[in-house]
Amino acid sequence: MMNINDVKKILMPIKQKIFLLIGRAILQAIDVTKKTTTIQVTGLANETISDVEKIDEFGFSSNPPIDGDSEVVIVFVNGNRDQGLALKVHHKSTKPTDLSEGDTRIYDNFGNQITLTSDGIEIQTGDALNWGPNVMKTCPLTGIPHGGVNAGIIKLKGK
Repeated sequence: MMNINDVKKILMPIKQKIFLLIGRAILQAIDVTKKTTTIQVTGLANETISDVEKIDEFGFSSNPPIDGDSEVVIVFVNGNRDQGLALKVHHKSTKPTDLSEGDTRIYDNFGNQITLTSDGIEIQTGDALNWGPNVMKTCPLTGIPHGGVNAGIIKLKGK
């Protein structure tokens, strides 16, 4: 007949796998040269975890700063620490704190931002805004010819 200690002994490996399914870590290195970005992180008790696949949303890709401020949320397939998938990378010091309800912003750590608001689209640059060769010759909202814009804030508003 089994006693409580026998049950605990049987359940311990399952409990450990469950605890190891999701982790929080600090980004240490990144390789964006492959079809799937891989990262190296420091996890529990200074555990180094390498070759973690960083899963990006379709149409978006990022190369977060490696400065000790980029936190990573990782899931581990079957609790196996050798099969990590990074779902989110958060950089505390560059995260916008001024968004209103419903706003969305794409940003980097160089001061460049595109903000979608209820008033329209706001583009803020840390340097010059350069239009590539495939961009329309004039802005469809303002009719202003594109030829490069000085650094600063541009606000676009529809009709």
